[in-house]
Amino acid sequence: MARKGKIDRQLKLELDDLEQKIFLLKIQYDKYFNGIESQEPTRDREGVLRLMREMTKMDITNSVQRYKFKSMQARYTSLEQYLTRNLLLIERGTHPKFKFRADLRDKRRSELDRARKRRRETVNRQKQEEIGFRDVYQDFMSARKQCGQSDLEFKKVRKALRAQVEAIKTEYKCSKVKLRVTVVNGKARVKAVPER
Repeated sequence: MARKGKIDRQLKLELDDLEQKIFLLKIQYDKYFNGIESQEPTRDREGVLRLMREMTKMDITNSVQRYKFKSMQARYTSLEQYLTRNLLLIERGTHPKFKFRADLRDKRRSELDRARKRRRETVNRQKQEEIGFRDVYQDFMSARKQCGQSDLEFKKVRKALRAQVEAIKTEYKCSKVKLRVTVVNGKARVKAVPER
């Protein structure tokens, strides 16, 4: 039967401290891999590695403490392999959690781009519509002058034309409506014709 050496209380404290640091290092790296922390905790990793090296140089006489240190060395080696594997996956761009976040970021960016494009198209359509209403208004006012009718305010004419266009679109289920200025019985009128 092997003799147990005296328990070194200072060494016991150092072993407990090392065990806690290894445990916390794993938690910090898990936070990093899950995206909770933005930076890799390399400083803490180097600190644990330094402690492991210092303790390897020590002569541990107590078999219980030696066993505990050897098991911590094995645990740290396993942790190192786990960290190296995950960091390599991140470097290659194939880590599942980082890939998921990158895909999510790309999806949000493309949705934002589509929304901006729709907004630009809506603004351009509104501008084109406004230009079209102005052109029809000019032609309508010219026709009204020729018929001896008084001028009308643009806002009122535009409001009436919009209502007429919407009514034609819903009645004929078309996407475009053409506006033509005509003179009927000596009076200028705007006629809306559906385009298919």
